[in-house]
Amino acid sequence: MTNGRAGSIHPAVTHDHDSDLRRLVDGGRSGLWDWDRSKNTVDFSPHLCTLLGQSESRGTCDVWQRLILPGDWPGVHAAMAAVFSGQATGDRFSMTHSVVRPDGRVIWVTNRGMVTRRDQDGTALQLTGIITDETERHLAEQNLMQTLERLRLCEQAGHVGGWYWDIATGKLTWSDGLYDIFGLTRDAEATFATWQSVVHPDDYDDAFFSLNRAIEEHQPCDLLYRVVRSDGTVRWIRAVGTAHYDPAANPYRMIGVCMDVTAERQAHDALKVSESRSQMAMESANIGSWDWNLITRHLDPCTRCLAIFGLPPGTHVTFEDFISFVHPDDRERIGQAVQNAITTGSEYNVEMRIVWPDGTLHWVRGRGRAYYSESGQPVRMAGVCFDITGQKRTERLVRDAEERYSLVALWDWNIITGEDYLSPRWKEILGYSPDELPNVESSFFESIHPDDRARVAEAVDHHLNGNQPFSVEMRLRHKDGSYRWVLSRGEAIRDESGRAHRMVGSITDITERRAAEKSLEESEKHHRSLIENLTDGFMLAEMICDPDGEPVDFRATITNHALEQHTGFKPFEVAGRSARELTPKIRPSTLRAFHNVVVTGVPVQFENYSEDLDRYFECRAYRPAPGRFAAIYRDITARKRDEQTLRQLNEDLERRVTERTEALRASEEKLTTILRTASDAIVTMDEAGAIQSINLAAERMFGYSATELVGLDLSTIMPSPHREQARGYLDNYLRTGERRVIGTTREVLARRSNGVAFPVELAVSHIEHLRLFTGIIRDISPRKELERDVVNIATMEQQRIGHYLHDECGQELTALGLLTDSLAELLKTQAPGNVHIATKIRGGIHRVLQRLRGIAKGLAQMQINAGELPAALGNLAASLGEAAKVRCKCSIEGQVHDLDGTQATHLYHIAQEACTNALRHGRATRISIRLSVEPARVALHVEDNGCGFAEPSPGGLGIRIMKHRANMMRGHLAIERQKPKKTVVTCILPRDSSDGPPA
Repeated sequence: MTNGRAGSIHPAVTHDHDSDLRRLVDGGRSGLWDWDRSKNTVDFSPHLCTLLGQSESRGTCDVWQRLILPGDWPGVHAAMAAVFSGQATGDRFSMTHSVVRPDGRVIWVTNRGMVTRRDQDGTALQLTGIITDETERHLAEQNLMQTLERLRLCEQAGHVGGWYWDIATGKLTWSDGLYDIFGLTRDAEATFATWQSVVHPDDYDDAFFSLNRAIEEHQPCDLLYRVVRSDGTVRWIRAVGTAHYDPAANPYRMIGVCMDVTAERQAHDALKVSESRSQMAMESANIGSWDWNLITRHLDPCTRCLAIFGLPPGTHVTFEDFISFVHPDDRERIGQAVQNAITTGSEYNVEMRIVWPDGTLHWVRGRGRAYYSESGQPVRMAGVCFDITGQKRTERLVRDAEERYSLVALWDWNIITGEDYLSPRWKEILGYSPDELPNVESSFFESIHPDDRARVAEAVDHHLNGNQPFSVEMRLRHKDGSYRWVLSRGEAIRDESGRAHRMVGSITDITERRAAEKSLEESEKHHRSLIENLTDGFMLAEMICDPDGEPVDFRATITNHALEQHTGFKPFEVAGRSARELTPKIRPSTLRAFHNVVVTGVPVQFENYSEDLDRYFECRAYRPAPGRFAAIYRDITARKRDEQTLRQLNEDLERRVTERTEALRASEEKLTTILRTASDAIVTMDEAGAIQSINLAAERMFGYSATELVGLDLSTIMPSPHREQARGYLDNYLRTGERRVIGTTREVLARRSNGVAFPVELAVSHIEHLRLFTGIIRDISPRKELERDVVNIATMEQQRIGHYLHDECGQELTALGLLTDSLAELLKTQAPGNVHIATKIRGGIHRVLQRLRGIAKGLAQMQINAGELPAALGNLAASLGEAAKVRCKCSIEGQVHDLDGTQATHLYHIAQEACTNALRHGRATRISIRLSVEPARVALHVEDNGCGFAEPSPGGLGIRIMKHRANMMRGHLAIERQKPKKTVVTCILPRDSSDGPPA
C-alpha cells in the first residue's frame, strides 16, 4: 500500500533482507544453503535437509535442479542467470517456486539469497541463501480463494462484503458485495485512501485506532462505523476481521467481512430511546425490572432493581442470592409464590422484607409473570419490583397514631360552660368506667390531691393569663381511694381577642415512673453509700477524644473517698479537670483501654503504674452508660513490691539452683569418673532385685556388658544358695528393717558369664530416698588362692614339725630315758639314796615323750579318701575318749561315696579342730560328731557341752583355718552358742555341681 497511515500499522512490513534472513532462520520452517559455483557444490544446513527430505548435506547444482518442479524451473533459471551475469539489480534475489520432495510431496518455498563472491569480471562465484517453507501460506491462499468464492455467493444472499489485506505488500482486495455496501463502482481502486474517503469523518480515527490495536494485541477486530455513500445516504457498517501472523509473530495478512447494520442500528436506537423513557418512568416511580431465564437460571436485574436490594450497579446476582436477601421469616412464602406463578401461570404479586448488606430492613413489592415455549415449558419469568418501605412506614405511623390516640387520656374543658370532657382512657386510669364520672370540671379538680390543688390552680392561671405552657405533675384520687401520679399537659384555645374559652389536654400515668424515680433515688443513695464505703478507689468518667475519634484524655465526674486516699487528689481538685491535668504522664495504653470499654461495652481489667504517684494500681473498668466508663482502682503497690522482691528471690534461687546444678554435675562427673576407674565392681539394684547399673569393673569382673545386665535379676551373677540367701536378707530388711547384710561385708560366691563361680566380698548399702541397693563387690579369688596356699604351707609345716617332734625329739627323749635307766642302775650300787631322783627323771621323760607323741600325732595331717571318712571320724571319737577321758560319739547318716578325697580330708580336719577347741577352750566332757549326706548338701555337726566362747564368732587361728577349709569347698561354716553351755560347729557343703569348681 502507498497510504502513509496504513503503513504505520506495522513497521516490520519493510524489513531488509538481512532482517528477513535472521527472522526466517530463527523459525522452524527454514534452512540455509551455500553454493560454490567454482566447485559446483551446494551445502545444505540440517534444517534444509529436513525441509527438502534430503539425506545428504552436500550435493551439486543438478541435485538442486531435480528438486524444482519442472514447470517452475524456467523462471528460476532465468532469475539466477540474471544474478550470475550481473544484469540483476544488486546482489540480492528472492523468488517463490515449488519443490518436489523425494517422498513425492510438493511444497512451496521462498528462496532468498545473495552473491557473496564475484571474480574480476563480475561473474558470481559463490552464493548463500535461505529457503523458507511457504506451503501453509500457499495452501491458505488457495483456500482463501475458494472461501472468497463461497463468500461472494453468501454476500449476494446476505448483503455482506468481504475484504482481504496483504499486510506485507499493503494490497487490499474487496469483494463485489463490499463495493455495493460502500456505494462504489467496480472501477474504484481498493485502497486505504478509498476506504477513508467513504468513512464518516467523525468515525475514521476511532475505527483506524481500533484496527491497529486489534492487530498489536493479537485480537479479532470488531469495528462499528458509518459510511457516507455517494448519494449522501449514511449507512452503519460493522466490520469484523482476524489477522494472521508468521512464526516471528509479525502480521502478514488480515481477512474480514463488512455488514450493513443500518436497519439493526436504527431499531437499536429506537429501542434505546424507548428503554430510556421507560427507565426514566420506572426511576421516577422507584421501580426496577428483572428478567429470569428459567432454562439457564440466569437472573438479569436492572440497575434500579439492584439499588432497591441495596446493591451497587453491575453486581452479579443469582436467584439463590435473591432468596438469601429475603428476610428468613418470608423466604418460604416467597419461594412458594414464585413456584405457584411458574406452575399455574398466575401473576406473581407479593410483599416481602429485604435485608440489605448493611443490615437495614426494607419492604419490597414484587410483581411478575412466567412465559412459556410453544410446547408449554416455562422458559423465562419477568417482572418489576418497587420499594414500599416508605409506604409501610407511613402505614405503621398511622396505625401507631391510632393506637396511641386510643390509649391517650384526653380532657377537654369548656371554660365558659364548665363542661369538662374526660375520655374513657382518662377515667380508666382512675379506675372508673366511662359512665361513672360526669363530664364536669368538678370531676377533675375534686380528684386532685389536696396538697397539689393550689399548685395546679396556679399553673392553670399562669397558662390562661400569661400564655405559659401548662405542664404539671399531680396526684389524682383513684376509685379505690389511693392516689395516682399523672403528668397533665394542656393548651388553651383562644378567640380573636386572645381570651381563652377552651382548654384541651391529656394526662399520662406516671405512677410507676415516680415510684421508679423514688426507687432510683434511694438506689442512688444506697450505691453512693456503697461507693463511699468502698476500700477501693471509684471513678465515673467521660472520654475526651480528638476530631478523628482517637482518645486523648478523660474527665472524672464522680469519685469516692478511697480514690483520694490512693491518689492524694481531693474531690474538689478532680471535679472539672482532665486526667492529664492531674497526672500528665498518663499512659496511652490506659486511654485506649478505657476508650475500648466505652466503644464496645466489654469490661476490662489491667494493671497500671503511675509515674507521678509512684504507685501500682489494679484497675477494673466497665461501661455504666453510653459515652462513660466507671473504673475501680485497687492499690497493689505493696503486692507489686512483694512480687518484685519474690522475683528477685526467685532469680537468686534460680541462680543458686544453677550453681548447685553445676556443682552436682561436676560431682556427678567426678563420681562417674571414680566409678569408671574403680577396681571393685559396683552394682545398683532396685528393691525388687533388678539390676539398674554397673560400672566398667563389674563388666570386666562378670564378663557381661551393661546393656546385657541392666534389668536382669541379681540371680544372674550369683549361684545358689547365695542368691536365695541374699534375696532373703534384702526382703527381711525391707520388711523388718533388720540390718543383717546392710552395712556389713560378707564373703559369698559370684558367677561369671561363662558359668564359673568365684569368691567375692560383698558390701551392700541402701539408698532409701532412691529406693535402691548398692553393692560393692571385690574379687577375692587371688586372696583365696593365697589363703589356700597359706593353709597348705601351714599344714605342711605342721606335718614337718610333727615328724620332727616324733622322730628327732622322740628318739632323743627315748635315748635320755635309756640313759636315765642306766643312771638308776648305777645309783643303786653307788648312791642308793639318790635312786628316786633318777626314777622321777625317768617318769618325767616318759610323760614328756607321751605328750610329744600326742602332739606329733595331732600335727601330722592325714589324707583321707571318701570311703575312709566314716572310719576316720569314728577313730577320732574313740581316740578322744581314750586320751581325754571324755564321752565322744560319732554318727554317720547317708552315703559318702560321692565326696572326693579333698572334701573328705577338709571335713575330717574341721571335725578334728572343733573337737580340739571343745577340749582345749571349752573344757567339754561330752562331744557329738554327726555327718549327714543329703541329695542337696553335706552337713557336719560337732556339738559339745563346754562353756563355749566369749564371743559368738571367735577369730582364733584354728577357727579361721576351719573357715578357710569350708570356703575352699564352697561351703559355709557356722559356730553358734545355743545355750549357756552348748556350742555347735556346723559346716554345710552344697552338692550342686553346676556351680563348677572353686576359682
